[in-house]
Amino acid sequence: MPRRDTCQCLFLSIEFVLCIVALCVFVHGHASGLRTALWTVGGEQGWNSNPRLRIYFYANHREPPEIPSVWTESLADSLLGIAIISTAFWMTRMVLFQCSIGPPWIGATYDLILSGLWTYGVKAQSSSDLTDTQHLSEQPWYLQQSCADISGDDGVLCGHGRACFSVAVVCMYDGPGSSFHLLANADSLGAINDRIFYFCRAVWSVLRLAYWCGQYDVLDRCVDLIGELSFGSRWERQHEDSRHFFDNPRDAAEGIGHDRDFCGC
Repeated sequence: MPRRDTCQCLFLSIEFVLCIVALCVFVHGHASGLRTALWTVGGEQGWNSNPRLRIYFYANHREPPEIPSVWTESLADSLLGIAIISTAFWMTRMVLFQCSIGPPWIGATYDLILSGLWTYGVKAQSSSDLTDTQHLSEQPWYLQQSCADISGDDGVLCGHGRACFSVAVVCMYDGPGSSFHLLANADSLGAINDRIFYFCRAVWSVLRLAYWCGQYDVLDRCVDLIGELSFGSRWERQHEDSRHFFDNPRDAAEGIGHDRDFCGC
């Protein structure tokens, strides 16, 4: 099997795994009412608007504010639909590969369409909730709060929300890998127009990834997380040293006496 066919099989296998994972995650989220559950948990904790308070608008004969798009079940429907479309595109790629038909630009067109759909999914899942002026939320709480600090079912919901967001991000940038591979094997494409097309496609994807990381402060959050972990480990070492110091009464008494002599007490 030629090298190009081997690499294409590898990319098809990776895409198949992503499609299966996306289907499992978004089918479960659609069936369990994940968006509404996340909205309710955030409202009870004061991280965003509370859906339970909407009943007071109806009691006072007032029109409640529009439900933020990040909490609507239509978003869950859209994400599931995008996962199904991705699976259908993968099946089409597989048929074209097995039959050895279709020019290379067909796969690039599929990448462009899927990247646009998954970009919408990522943007919608990270959109704001500004309907409650006392509890403004520029980003969903499951992307801002630490799921490890949330116990019980709420922590499970937080992890599920992050899983949906992470899968969408990975699927959004699945296309650049195949574009870079085709660029590396540009001699097999034949035409200079194909080389330019795939080069522009790969560069555009990398620039979009850099823009997304800057928009959501991904690097800053990673640095803060590393700082918190290092500070926590340093605090644990200091706490362990102090506990060991007071576990030995003789060392503690000698240390206190030395401090008194030094101070002249």
